[in-house]
Amino acid sequence: MNNIKPQSRPSEPFVGSMFLGDLRAQVREATRVDHERLDDTLSQLDLSSYHGYASFLRAHLAAFTSLSGQSRTEDADDCSAMLRCIQDDLHAFSIHASPLPHTPFVARSVPIRFGVAYVIRGSRLGAHVLRQRVSHSSATSYLDFRPRVTWSDFLRQLNEFSSVAQGDAVPQMIAGAKAGFNVFAASVSAIKCEFQ
Repeated sequence: MNNIKPQSRPSEPFVGSMFLGDLRAQVREATRVDHERLDDTLSQLDLSSYHGYASFLRAHLAAFTSLSGQSRTEDADDCSAMLRCIQDDLHAFSIHASPLPHTPFVARSVPIRFGVAYVIRGSRLGAHVLRQRVSHSSATSYLDFRPRVTWSDFLRQLNEFSSVAQGDAVPQMIAGAKAGFNVFAASVSAIKCEFQ
């Protein structure tokens, strides 16, 4: 008698032919270069200095202004709160944030909006590390902000979305995440050009 047990099915929910763990891995891998490029650009800002930290805040203000309306409804409250925190921190510096060019971008589908949310939500994961590079005398309400929807909450929401998503959700989510990274990178580059 054959005693071989059938292999258990993965417990991850499935998007088309992919499971959620694979979805996250594929989005992460597909945007790895974009993420690394943004991190490299941000690392060139000296957050311990007045100009470096102010530039960091202005770049994030421009990026969030471009992206906040392109993410999901569930992200609206946290995005608005983060924008207020950035503006408060800039005000503490007595800096009037002159407008920066906004990167034109319109999220036309739910998966694309999830991709944007992936960037916005993921950006909070490194806030604690960045906070350590900022002077203790500086206003840091943006870096200290704790979103109502945590990263774990977002992953649960992604889990729920994946159970009803169509097969083209993966490339669309990747496109949204790439666009999100590009908006942040363009905002930082615009700031750096002001000092050249």
